[in-house]
Amino acid sequence: MAPLQIDNLIQGVKSGNDGLSNSAIYLVGRYKLQKATNALVNVLLDKGKPRWTRIYAALALHEVGDNRSINDIKKVSLVEDDLVVKNICADIYLDFEDRFPYVSK
Repeated sequence: MAPLQIDNLIQGVKSGNDGLSNSAIYLVGRYKLQKATNALVNVLLDKGKPRWTRIYAALALHEVGDNRSINDIKKVSLVEDDLVVKNICADIYLDFEDRFPYVSK
């Protein structure tokens, strides 16, 4: 994927348009774009974002497999007020831990 395309996807992730943001998040996960992990983490931690957008960001981070961002997923699974987001992030973290036990410890 060309650098300009990646930059456009990152801008889409950051977008205030939920549909555009969700689509860009999906594509970042699909293509495992490491460069977009900071934008995904920001979406995940933003409690002002819709529940499902935050969950999509966590799933995309899981797909990218970035071991630095898995700690952010773990943090959300421990302190999140929204039980749906909390439980899904806990499941994502546990799955990551099962797949890569040497990374998450």
